[in-house]
Amino acid sequence: MKMMLFDFHIHSEWSDGDNSLEEIMKAAKDKGLEIIGINDHLSSIKASIPLESEALQDYLLDIREISQTIGIKALAGLEIDIYPPDDLDIEVLNKYDYLIFENIMGLPKIKAICEFSKKIQGPLIGLAHTELRYPEPIFRKVIKLLEDNNIFIELNANYTQNYEASHDLFKIIAESKIGISIGSDSHSIKTLGLFNYAIEFLENFKINIEDRLVLLKKFKTGP
Repeated sequence: MKMMLFDFHIHSEWSDGDNSLEEIMKAAKDKGLEIIGINDHLSSIKASIPLESEALQDYLLDIREISQTIGIKALAGLEIDIYPPDDLDIEVLNKYDYLIFENIMGLPKIKAICEFSKKIQGPLIGLAHTELRYPEPIFRKVIKLLEDNNIFIELNANYTQNYEASHDLFKIIAESKIGISIGSDSHSIKTLGLFNYAIEFLENFKINIEDRLVLLKKFKTGP
């Protein structure tokens, strides 16, 4: 069976992207993408979605309503750089499909995200454009920690250097059961769906890609 065409890292005018949600969804549909994930920045330092509950709710509803109008399956996500994210409205966050955390390096932050994930019911949790700059023994601990807390890692078209130089560490990922996500990190409709290198890279490790792509696996069927 042919794998669905997807892109799980897209930014819109809600944060630092160039295009509206409507433009993105129309372009994705025209390109033949069957499922996409839009995850604008929820940030204390970047141009981003306001942190208030009302804005989080408005953004979510915007994605839901426009995707229904355009006729494409669009997941609602957030890319978060706030640590710890305790002041955010958990009730609203639980309505999202996925949350990814950026600028994660070092065990303290990873442990903090693992603890936060225990408060979340519903959205999948992942690490955006994951950096793999760890000695192997520590990396094994990191992967085990993420695996135990059902936190996935992302391969990102804008940050190929984060995994190109980490061939040996990807062997550990391949041997694990940790989930994976792939996205273009598109800030323009011109780059939607452009991440073939990430697919080719994973194929080197004989990973069952469709089985490990957690967002695709969970959301490819249903309404």
